[in-house]
Amino acid sequence: MLLGAFSVEALAHGEEQSSAQLRCASTFGHHDGDTFTCVPEPGDDAFIVRVASIDAPETGQGYWRMARSRLRELAAPGSTVDCYKVDRFKRRVCRLRTPDGRDAADLMLSEGLAWYPEDYASEDAPADRERYRRLQMEAQETKRGIWTVPEPMSPKTCRTRRHSGMSCH
Repeated sequence: MLLGAFSVEALAHGEEQSSAQLRCASTFGHHDGDTFTCVPEPGDDAFIVRVASIDAPETGQGYWRMARSRLRELAAPGSTVDCYKVDRFKRRVCRLRTPDGRDAADLMLSEGLAWYPEDYASEDAPADRERYRRLQMEAQETKRGIWTVPEPMSPKTCRTRRHSGMSCH
């Protein structure tokens, strides 16, 4: 289902609005583990998606390539995005479902390839918040992905350090 003109207009201006689900006929531009480009149908305008409810390692951090590779698998043609806002970088923030209907945030968190960003937890339904927190905790306790590293640096901390001219690990 395509976004109506009103919904596209609201998204273009970064307004909160009711979500609209789109199918990605093709995807590309997987810069990292939580951002990619979706093309709804051949000939339609592509748009950048920021996957909601996860924060994957920044480029150059440990596990960033693995997170990016996993996102390429999850955001395959036929996946769907349920977009509900536009962020300050003009990316649509969307919940991502794989072509077989699985929640990509569930998978990335349970595999230890992303953090659950508490700063944006209010955007999630209470049941989703609890599930995402539980999946992250289980990945931490079983030392999967980023949680195999002692004291892994969050992407948020990495971005802050980079803005200050410092490096991340």
